Amino acid sequence: TGTASGANSGSIVLGVGESSGEAGGDIQLFTGRSVDTSSGDFSVTTSNAGDFGTSGSISLVTGSSSGGNSGALLLQSLSATGGQGGAISLLVGDGDSGSGGSISLLAGETATGTGGDISILSGASVATSSGDITIASQNAGVSGVSGAITVSTGVSTAGHSGSLGLVTG
Repeated sequence: TGTASGANSGSIVLGVGESSGEAGGDIQLFTGRSVDTSSGDFSVTTSNAGDFGTSGSISLVTGSSSGGNSGALLLQSLSATGGQGGAISLLVGDGDSGSGGSISLLAGETATGTGGDISILSGASVATSSGDITIASQNAGVSGVSGAITVSTGVSTAGHSGSLGLVTG
């Protein structure tokens, strides 16, 4: 869309029609394939903010459901033959005032069943060692203390609280 002065610039809305008897329509965005070299990159980026604002957010959200499961969200790099599988990185940008940005991993809550799990697994190897898992807080600054690491299980009112195990293979 075009530029604007003193007002919002235009928006782009991409949507598909609604259905009453079947599944709603799909949207597929994909980059070009190459027979001999690399496939194309796919970038989703918000522009830098001005002097007195914040940069735009990016939201990946699946819709809610009243009669079944809500949609899954999959972030995955596929396997490679003759090379390494692609890395997935979650990075929070640096700031120069206030607290640093956070990363939160929260599993789903339920009213009748068991709450969702969170699993962190390192990669297996057929021939050599499996990957490491490192959980560490960064070093403190000149006038602070390093961050704490807390491992705890939740409280239970109708039975035993969860156990905590440290086991080697």
